[in-house]
Amino acid sequence: MREMPVLETERLIVRPLSVADTAAVHELLQSIGWVDRSLSAAEQRAVSEQYVGWSSLNHRELARLNQPPYGDRAVVLRETGRVIGLCGLVPYVDSFGVFPYFGGMPDGPTRAEVGIMWAIAPSYQRKGHATEVARALIAYAFDSLGLARVVATTERDNAASQRVMEKAGMRLESNPFAEPPWLQVFGVASRDAAGSARAHAVRAAPELDHINVYVTDVARCREFYLQVLGHAGYRLVRDFGDVAAGLGTANHATLALVRTEVSLLPSHLAFRVPSRETVDALYRAARSAGARDNGAPGLRPQYHQSYYAAFVLDPEGNNLGSSGNRVGRFHQVWSS
Repeated sequence: MREMPVLETERLIVRPLSVADTAAVHELLQSIGWVDRSLSAAEQRAVSEQYVGWSSLNHRELARLNQPPYGDRAVVLRETGRVIGLCGLVPYVDSFGVFPYFGGMPDGPTRAEVGIMWAIAPSYQRKGHATEVARALIAYAFDSLGLARVVATTERDNAASQRVMEKAGMRLESNPFAEPPWLQVFGVASRDAAGSARAHAVRAAPELDHINVYVTDVARCREFYLQVLGHAGYRLVRDFGDVAAGLGTANHATLALVRTEVSLLPSHLAFRVPSRETVDALYRAARSAGARDNGAPGLRPQYHQSYYAAFVLDPEGNNLGSSGNRVGRFHQVWSS
């Protein structure tokens, strides 16, 4: 495993830390709150010195041991040479199986993933620097290391980090379960079949932003869909009382329930999910929530030889379903 080279973007340089960066890094850590406030100022400074000293040796020692190039690196402005942040590849070993991408199961299995991290000084935030860094790390992970995917995590209330993930081409999902509490929002970028360094969510064609489903009882349908689609990472993002509700992953509502006073023609929504087990779980959740059966989980060879799907009718008769080929998809078909 070779040492990570210096990475360069239009405005930034990502390079190893050196002891000469100690003062700048100490100031950065203070500004973003990555310090132990129970320590004295002198003790905090000593911790920063130890951190920078260790990090300045880490990249070479890992390369010498033929290990992956994990560790924190300096984010430097090309124009001035000022250290404005930290970033790097990090080893993630955690219960990622709770996220829909990996099956979306309670107490999901632990997985080892390669992650990316970044931290930018407050005075340099909201200028696109974090996005440049994230894209550079993802490109390096794909093009130089040959990784199939990289991941990142953040909190539900950290909208800024979620925007960075999306701009870097990551697909976002929210943990639909209460545990573990530190795993809240997950982002993943993956190479396409051609081995391109484009992230999973980047496509040439425009993507569907959201869809409206018109219902006569928003409150009843809101509770139904939260109970069912919670198993796929959906949560309540926007709430307008009995007028409308927006459901989605992270902070973006992709499904809007909107009140209507008139009867509409039937509609159909299909959800792609990571596994057949998730199809089964969504079907069970829907039936428990009062949905009527419209097709139990199973193969539908008339669509594809490995097309596995389930269908139910929501409280207002809309047909909701999930389906899949090699992976599962949940069709909930809605029809008014």
